[in-house]
Amino acid sequence: MKNIDDIIERYLNDGLSTTELTEFKQLLETDKALETKVKQELMIKMALEAHEKDAFKQQLKGLKQHKIIPLKNNRKRQWLSIAAAIALLLIPAFQFFQHSNTQIASQYYEKDESIASQLLSPDEAQSPYNLAMNAYRNENYSLASEQLLAIKNNARATYTLGHTYYLSKNYQKGIEQFKAVIKSQNPEYLEKAEWYLLLSLLKMNQTNGEFHTLLAGIIDKNGVYRESAKAIQAKLSSNWRFK
Repeated sequence: MKNIDDIIERYLNDGLSTTELTEFKQLLETDKALETKVKQELMIKMALEAHEKDAFKQQLKGLKQHKIIPLKNNRKRQWLSIAAAIALLLIPAFQFFQHSNTQIASQYYEKDESIASQLLSPDEAQSPYNLAMNAYRNENYSLASEQLLAIKNNARATYTLGHTYYLSKNYQKGIEQFKAVIKSQNPEYLEKAEWYLLLSLLKMNQTNGEFHTLLAGIIDKNGVYRESAKAIQAKLSSNWRFK
């Protein structure tokens, strides 16, 4: 792409065409230096916009009271205050990029309550699956995972294990379980497994080609999770996002 600074500015201000936006996002996925530059530009943009807000002005007032920056009606000193504010925003802005994906995933994750109701017969009360479900209901996800690992070649157990790992914040292991369910092509759990795999990938900030392919597939299927998937797609495509 030519004139990269101009393209970055247009990207941050929603000025790219659909084709340009697609090409730019693909470039961001492979060019870490470019991604860093875009983040820096966005942090500056955020700081400048925040400078106009009352809450931000109060923050600068507090800095003045602590004699960190003497503010006066002087253009040079005004820019110094903005520069200081940018420095203060560096850490939280960086955290924004790290955590916004996880926040979106949390917003759309709903614990599958139907899992706990799927007990086997009373004669099998001490079976690994029943023990796992009792532990799941009591939010003892470590015990639930331990019991479920003893069950082999069972899509229901594997799907449930994915949830126990997710709820234990062991997202990478959850990803492995949901992928296993998808690979089995079990029709009862396939659609659910795809959705929760998507959220797990989002939790891990793994928004690469696999994530976008999965997202597009959920939307194209026009199933239960289509509208939620479209909402996530819209959030990820906003001006405040990179991927």
